[in-house]
Amino acid sequence: MFAGAARQTVFSNPEVIDRIQKDYIPVALKAGDVARGGSGVEGKLYQELKRTMPQPQGIGTLNSAGRVLSWSLMFESQAQVIGLLDHVGERYRETPDHSKPVPAERFMRFPNQKLPTLEDPGTTFDIPHEHAAGEKCPGEPRRVKGALLTKVIGRALEDKGDPRSDARIQDNYIEDQFEITPTMLRALAAAQNAAKNKPFPLPDVLSRTIVSNAYLGILDVKPLEPVQSGAEEVMNDIHLWAEPSSENGLRVWGHSKVHGKRERNNNGKGPRWEHEIVLQWQGHLNPKAGAVALITEGQEQLHYDNSRTDTEEEAVAFLPAGRPLDFDGKVRYGMRAGF
Repeated sequence: MFAGAARQTVFSNPEVIDRIQKDYIPVALKAGDVARGGSGVEGKLYQELKRTMPQPQGIGTLNSAGRVLSWSLMFESQAQVIGLLDHVGERYRETPDHSKPVPAERFMRFPNQKLPTLEDPGTTFDIPHEHAAGEKCPGEPRRVKGALLTKVIGRALEDKGDPRSDARIQDNYIEDQFEITPTMLRALAAAQNAAKNKPFPLPDVLSRTIVSNAYLGILDVKPLEPVQSGAEEVMNDIHLWAEPSSENGLRVWGHSKVHGKRERNNNGKGPRWEHEIVLQWQGHLNPKAGAVALITEGQEQLHYDNSRTDTEEEAVAFLPAGRPLDFDGKVRYGMRAGF
């Protein structure tokens, strides 16, 4: 969903946090996982969410039997976020399970812009405490066999180099993961063998993957491999090198400068953004041991303009549009696997 906007304008509100901790069990799901569904009881829960969701994003609530009580994409004000939680609490007290039909309420903007309510399909299923033996959890990351799952943590820095204290928004902090696949590892081994113990450039497929995962902001502003329709890669200047080290691995160093942007749609709608990241890299790779340890620092500039919201009060009314971002500062990223 619109994670950055929702995290800052909805789920960072102390009153909302207190209410959710007291009365709800918070769960974050990827829209792609819900769309794909899955097997078993959890797959049926995904199917119920997919059946009722107004768009492939939003804030939904379910009762103890997996019945959808409500969906809302936006809110008419900050106060109406609590209003929705109050409303859902009342509905839960009326229909806590599947003993009677539970229509799924849906709102474009809570509480006055309501969408058609969907009737309960009448199907029932018991929710176990854990998956059956041999059953794959659809929420587990899909991994390529033999890949190195690498964790990324990124921080925006103060002028003196200390991490900024506010880690609740994605322009100050990110935590993610990516895979270094067997194809990349084979390309790395071939490049190392050809270099005959001399320094050599990392294969392009590997260096691009590493660099493309060092960025702040929302998913749509990824400077390399932009995912949003209409985005373009403006600049790609990546020079990562490696040489054999005394630890039987590879010492890595280099620099990167990437730049992506997106103009508005022809109708003048949709966000406009521009994103540039300049980084210096160092660290180690040890493919045989399955170990990665990289750190990079530099400068990042990100301007994201949805031309609709200027305050957090307005942002809850336009959550799918994201929130404005204007960042220009120092950053640090760390990547680690196999430790």
